[in-house]
Amino acid sequence: MMKETQARLGAVLLVALQAACMGASHARLEEPVPASRMETQTGGRADVVSTDELLAVQDVGTAFDALRKLRPEFLIRRGPPMPTDPDAGYPVVYLDGQRLGGLNTLQGIPLSSIVEIRYLRTAAAVEQLGKSHPGGVIAVSTRR
Repeated sequence: MMKETQARLGAVLLVALQAACMGASHARLEEPVPASRMETQTGGRADVVSTDELLAVQDVGTAFDALRKLRPEFLIRRGPPMPTDPDAGYPVVYLDGQRLGGLNTLQGIPLSSIVEIRYLRTAAAVEQLGKSHPGGVIAVSTRR
């Protein structure tokens, strides 16, 4: 009985390792709970950082600092790394509808100019903005 249980456990582990190596379980392990199903402690949607939240945050000067405090889950890698692109799998930053670049560009956006920061999951980002968004999109809206 013990050997049979060990054999089953070994088979399950082997299948799990093979799936992980092939990337089949990657999205499930890396993908956070859909933001539309979560709510923040302030009662707002977790996929949006509102003006009120931005005004309430202390000791931050940039969009990156604000997200690190308010929504660190926006900043995680959601896709596999690529040897040719170290930023692959991370969200792409858009500023007022224009593609800006990687997460480091958030450090150049002053908090005082931001109205809202929204995270678009991969499917929504691809639907709205095209294919090259495997890590989703961080869309920053400013006072223009």
